[in-house]
Amino acid sequence: MANIQHKVIPDADLHEPKGVSGASSGTVYVADGLGSGQWIKNLHEGIQIGSGTLLTKFVIYSVIINPPAPSGGLATFTVSVPGLVAGSDKPLALIKPTFVTAYTAVNLAITVSDILDVSMVTSADLPSETYTLIVIRS
Repeated sequence: MANIQHKVIPDADLHEPKGVSGASSGTVYVADGLGSGQWIKNLHEGIQIGSGTLLTKFVIYSVIINPPAPSGGLATFTVSVPGLVAGSDKPLALIKPTFVTAYTAVNLAITVSDILDVSMVTSADLPSETYTLIVIRS
């Protein structure tokens, strides 16, 4: 059997993920669920939009959350998120992976580094799941 490395095989002859030979350092392959995908900047390093004083950097975290049972329709708790920076990170969204009509995140705050304060309105106990947290870093 021939000893051929992927980096010397023409891109058109490679299996998915194609483009690995030309992918930039610090990028990751993100599948689209349809048998293909694309190379993008590692989301945990942040996505930058704009430049100079108009630069906005979004940082995305995967966070396992096990919300407590609501009291009077409100669940308030903290979640450890290593890497959050109090004073420069502002929570933008907390995205639940499964659809539940009885859930609304009403308050997200970072008052201490590595800790996310969450208050959510819910009429039901929510299961432990991996949520997506998006923050704006200044």
